[in-house]
Amino acid sequence: MDVIILAGIVVVVILIFDFINGFHDTANQISPTIGAKALKPRDAVLLAAIFNFAGPFILGTAVADTIGKITSSSFLKAQSFEFAMSIILCAILSAIAWNLITWWKGIPSSSSHALVGSVVGAVTAAIGFETIKISALEKTFTGLLGSPIIAFCIAFLIAILIFWITFKIFKNSPKSGKIYKYSQIFFVMWTGLGHGGNDATKSMGIIALVLLIAGITQKFEIPFWVIFSCSLAMALGTAIGGFKIIRTMAKKTTKITPDIGFAAQMGNSLVLIVGTLIGFPMSTTHVITASILGAGTAKGVKRVQWGLAKNILATWVLTVPVTALLAGLLVVLVKILFF
Repeated sequence: MDVIILAGIVVVVILIFDFINGFHDTANQISPTIGAKALKPRDAVLLAAIFNFAGPFILGTAVADTIGKITSSSFLKAQSFEFAMSIILCAILSAIAWNLITWWKGIPSSSSHALVGSVVGAVTAAIGFETIKISALEKTFTGLLGSPIIAFCIAFLIAILIFWITFKIFKNSPKSGKIYKYSQIFFVMWTGLGHGGNDATKSMGIIALVLLIAGITQKFEIPFWVIFSCSLAMALGTAIGGFKIIRTMAKKTTKITPDIGFAAQMGNSLVLIVGTLIGFPMSTTHVITASILGAGTAKGVKRVQWGLAKNILATWVLTVPVTALLAGLLVVLVKILFF
């Protein structure tokens, strides 16, 4: 098959993953605002979609550089082009499969963990773990694992501050609830920027790797058309919305009142924006869920549905090994059938 045609097919599949990532993670971005009834679901979805598209243009593509360099391009280029593309294709299909399964079940899971696990699993099965760049992998997992802890703590502290302000300054006036409720709209915009700037750029990093292996580019770089197409795919996916997961995030983790929603939305937007700017890949799902749990815990440990939180945590823990195994099995199958 012609190099350009095969590379084009792989790029299209990556954009499909980006699209699915958008509707899979919509709930994460807007669930605190929906739970606090600051916006109607459709309005919140459209607002998030607009800022998802803008995210990579405003915050840059530092995360793409981290993700695209998890594996060595020189090792992949040393293989036949068809085999190298098969490895990447198996990784993306594995991540897509996991996203669709968890979306169908209404379980918040990490598209980022699915992508990273799939890439590592596919490359390891095809060539060997020595082709994985440990420094890039460490930076990736530092962001993925550290950001939820930070988000939980920040949202918890913001919630405590909000409760103090409510009672000491507003004297528990109903007006404070309206302020917290509608101020979340501002943070939905920032969360949308962070999600677009972090999640959409992960796909850009994989596409940049494809272009480099295909010889279309001579160094690891992200052309404008890649930024535009990934941003658009993410925004379109977000616009469709994953309402199954919205129900889980907005209604089942904890009772989201305006003050809790404000603290959660503010906390997650701060973590997402800062992490994206410094190039740390993060899971929007993890960050926002942790923020909701942190803000809810500040109002009382018993207010949080810890049983559901444990189920979500179990999904998080399983995502990387399951997607790595699935991608590895796909690579083995492809090797047996075609190489």
